[in-house]
Amino acid sequence: MEIYIDESGNFAPRESTPWASCVAAMTVPSKKSELIFEEFIALKSKWNLGEGEIKGHRLGEGEISQTIGLLKRHDVLLHIGVFDGGSHKKSDVAGFREVQAAKVCANLGPEHHPDLVEEMKDIEAQTARMSLPLFAQMITTVKLFNKIIEESPMYFVQRDPEELGHFKFVIDAKDTSLTTSERVWSVLLPMFMHRSVELVCIEGFDYSHFDAAYGVELADNPVDSTVKACSLGKLLKDDFNFKNSESDIGLQIVDILANGFCRALNRQLKQDGRGEFGALMINRRDGSTVQPIILRANPVEFPIIVRSQNYQGWVLQQMSRNGRSMLLEAVSE
Repeated sequence: MEIYIDESGNFAPRESTPWASCVAAMTVPSKKSELIFEEFIALKSKWNLGEGEIKGHRLGEGEISQTIGLLKRHDVLLHIGVFDGGSHKKSDVAGFREVQAAKVCANLGPEHHPDLVEEMKDIEAQTARMSLPLFAQMITTVKLFNKIIEESPMYFVQRDPEELGHFKFVIDAKDTSLTTSERVWSVLLPMFMHRSVELVCIEGFDYSHFDAAYGVELADNPVDSTVKACSLGKLLKDDFNFKNSESDIGLQIVDILANGFCRALNRQLKQDGRGEFGALMINRRDGSTVQPIILRANPVEFPIIVRSQNYQGWVLQQMSRNGRSMLLEAVSE
C-alpha cells in the first residue's frame, strides 16, 4: 500500500477562536494507484485550472466532492489528525512539551547501548527546544501514524492481503531546504525505529505477506492469533520518501484532502464539499471518524482525546454519518 502524507494549517496555539490544523494520510492500494492517478489527471483536466500542479486551496466544493468520489470508488482510505489551536493556551502546549521531552530518556539505563542512549538524548534535546507549532504538529503526526498502523492492516487484510506486504510512505517535502515535515520526521523516525507495536488481527484472514515483511516474535503472547507484533523499523526503513508534490500525483491529491478538511472545520467549505469526507474514513466503535486532540501538561495521558461541542464538533459528527465500516459484512455477521 502507498501512504501519502501532507499537513495543512499552522498548528499555532491561539487561546481563543477555534481554528483547526491537520495532518492527512491517504492510503492507496498499490494495485490501483496507477489507475487512480490516471483518472485524477483526467478529472482535473475538466476543471480548467491550467496545466501543472493543482493546490487544494484553489478548488471549490464541487471539485473536492468529485475528488472524494473518485477515491471512494477505489477503496482509498483517509486518516486525519486534527489540532484545534483555539482550544490551547501556549502554556498548555509548552507544559506538555516539557513532560514529553522528559519521558524520552526516562526508561534508559546501563543495560542500553551507549549509541542508543546518545541518540535518545539528542531526541530529548530536540523535543525540548521545538517551537510550539512544530511540537503540536509532531504530536498530531504521532497520533495519526498510530491510527494508520492500527487500522490499515486490519482493513486491507479483508480486501486484498497482498497489500500488507509493502508499505510505501511519501511525505510532501514542500519547496524549502529543510521543511517543517522533515524537521518533524527527523525526530520521529529515530524513535520509531526502536519500537515494536502490537496489532489486533482478525482471525481467518491471510497475514502471511505482513508477517514476512514486518513481523517480529511476540514473546508475551506467542499463541494468540488475534495479536501480532510489528517492527516499525522494518516498516519505515525500506520505502520512506520525501518528494515534491509538483511531480507526485499522490501528494497533489492528499493536499486537496488536507486543505479541504481544514476549510470544512474552519467554516470555509459548504456542505457540498465537506459532506463526503467521512466516506473515505473508518467509523470507529464510538461512532466517530476523527477525534481531535488536546494537550495538557499535568495530569495527562498521551494524548487526551476530546470531542468539541462547537462548530468543528458538529462538522465532524456530520462526516461520521458517512463513515465506512472496518469489517466486511461477512465478518461482522
